[in-house]
Amino acid sequence: MDTSAPFIGRGEFIYHDTLFVDVGGALKRHARASPSELKAYLDGKAPNDQVAHWYEAQLIHYGLQRSKDKNTAKVRLQQALSQKRLTVPPHIVDMEAQMKKDYVASIRKSRTTGGKVARAGAEDSAVAQGKKRKQSDANSEPVTATSK
Repeated sequence: MDTSAPFIGRGEFIYHDTLFVDVGGALKRHARASPSELKAYLDGKAPNDQVAHWYEAQLIHYGLQRSKDKNTAKVRLQQALSQKRLTVPPHIVDMEAQMKKDYVASIRKSRTTGGKVARAGAEDSAVAQGKKRKQSDANSEPVTATSK
């Protein structure tokens, strides 16, 4: 992900042009795969297999019971596919729509404030939790120590 652009976080979900699940750090953030893409991996038709945390992220995206074990995750995804119940739960669809709205507003705000980007997540938990900041907080600049 481009770290210069804003992102919005809600728990382990991160929105940055698309919805990602973070299962343990910047290198373990994964977008939702389509059912056809999942089927290719599960049937062994994709050129390379994915790592275990990718499958774990897919379980979270689709609201299925989470597992860090790659084989267990594959079985859960395969069962959901074969039973035609692999759908994104409504609460995740709603959260994604709200995060996208917040993301677009953040981009718009960063353009009007001279490129200063408000970050959600570890850097700005108030935005991540959907709370509004006071006007005085929005105008204050962070204080940084400089050594001489």
